[in-house]
Amino acid sequence: MLKGLPKEINPDLLKVLSEMGHGDTILIADANFPAYSKGIKVIRADNIKVSAMLKAMLKLIPLDTFSNKSAVVMIKDEGMLPECSSTYQKIIDNVKEKIKVTGLFRNDFYVASTSCYAIVLTSDTTPYANIILRKGIID
Repeated sequence: MLKGLPKEINPDLLKVLSEMGHGDTILIADANFPAYSKGIKVIRADNIKVSAMLKAMLKLIPLDTFSNKSAVVMIKDEGMLPECSSTYQKIIDNVKEKIKVTGLFRNDFYVASTSCYAIVLTSDTTPYANIILRKGIID
């Protein structure tokens, strides 16, 4: 038993987060994301929203400040980030104010997801609630 860990972080996810190095990416996916077909490790996070998981994970890992793609959401239309991205931006601003949420079109996002270290599959049904995070350096 460990003290101080967010309740959203299960043992499998804690192990993955500690294994990841600088520049590795991890996807927090909504319930509709085809996680198991990507051929990479999937960690279940049932009954958890993407925003809650994002907040919990950012208590344990920093985001990469050397990249402009450290927090990437899936977008449907040109220049239109999904509604949930404003919530994600507020969560990130509370941790690292220089990181801006950016977007990738759906098909490009699917391609990017295949190079993620792992996928955290939530039960969130918010449309386009997926976000890829790039791990930074631990100071």
